[in-house]
Amino acid sequence: MRIKKYNPIKYCDDLWAEWVKLRDGKKCVKCGTEFELHSHHIIKRGVWNLRYDIDNGLTLCFYDHFHWLRQNPMDYIKWLNDKYPGLLDKLELKRYEKARHDYTLLVICLESEIRKLKRRQP
Repeated sequence: MRIKKYNPIKYCDDLWAEWVKLRDGKKCVKCGTEFELHSHHIIKRGVWNLRYDIDNGLTLCFYDHFHWLRQNPMDYIKWLNDKYPGLLDKLELKRYEKARHDYTLLVICLESEIRKLKRRQP
């Protein structure tokens, strides 16, 4: 039997995804569906200092994430600017800030934010 190793990056990714979905009311922000939800990084998750930033996340359903967004990127950018004015500029500024991740602290912060959002839900 193999013992799974703790992977702090994967665990923080999962916490961030849950946080984004809770913040968005567990609904796709584009169409409102509650099924097959994905937590989407606006700026790709390879940009490490934005990877766990709540402003860099949206909840999208499978269809909107993989069909609408990827087949119509210009429509997506226009929609994003209309729905969240100034967000892309804010993220672009944050993108170049220096950041290092202390995963122990990050886990504590993400778990705390998730607990706060869960307490607010009916």
